[in-house]
Amino acid sequence: MILARTKAVPLAPRNTHVSVLQETYVEIKWEPSPDDVYENFNEKFTYSVDCFRCNRKYKGCNDSCGLRVRYAPSKDIISAGTTSVTIHGLPSGSFLVFRVYSVSKHSKDRDEWDYDTILVETKAVLPKAPRNAYVSVLKETYVEIKWERSPDDIDGKLRYSVDCFRCKLRSYKDCKDFCGSSVQYIPNKDNITNGTVKISGLPSGSFLIFRVYSVSDLNEHFKDRDKWNYFTVFVETKDHTQPDPIIAKYLDGN
Repeated sequence: MILARTKAVPLAPRNTHVSVLQETYVEIKWEPSPDDVYENFNEKFTYSVDCFRCNRKYKGCNDSCGLRVRYAPSKDIISAGTTSVTIHGLPSGSFLVFRVYSVSKHSKDRDEWDYDTILVETKAVLPKAPRNAYVSVLKETYVEIKWERSPDDIDGKLRYSVDCFRCKLRSYKDCKDFCGSSVQYIPNKDNITNGTVKISGLPSGSFLIFRVYSVSDLNEHFKDRDKWNYFTVFVETKDHTQPDPIIAKYLDGN
């Protein structure tokens, strides 16, 4: 971008490029602005950086990358002579646009600043598993499971899914079989938006394993749910054929 030359608008930095790129992290470097000389402006000269997230491949890039993003040494007021910035907390699997501005003390309206642009595509990764899943209610054929949202569920857009596996032995081994079609999930088995699911129709007297998955659009490309990130909950349902300890004592006559 080249703007009309005025005293208050220093020229943009040059040759902005990515030196390190990871899933949620990027290091951007540039060559100094031709005006990055104290004598040229006789004033403090700095750089600033903006990050924009695109709706699709470098189109509709109007939204900020969000409050979670962290810049080092800074987002604004990067000292003259400094030619790099590291940025953490970026959304994975996204198309991003970064602007690196040259700034003088007379720079008022950010839209009028001169800048160099760099396009970045971060690597797609599946969202991290939800946290601290646990059983809040347990009955013979019913369980209620709750969990905390995934660390990646910053804006509440992730969904959650649950699978139930029945163990063949009376232990948490060989647990590959699904719990069966009679099992019902409330509100759903998939596309759960909150942190709770109620599951009924479970086999009594059984050792069960529940997986609670975090799900984004990217999960659709991985049909094998074993590759999804999940939190595991171990459950032993009560055997309804066994009497309570008090009743058993009475029947034994002791």
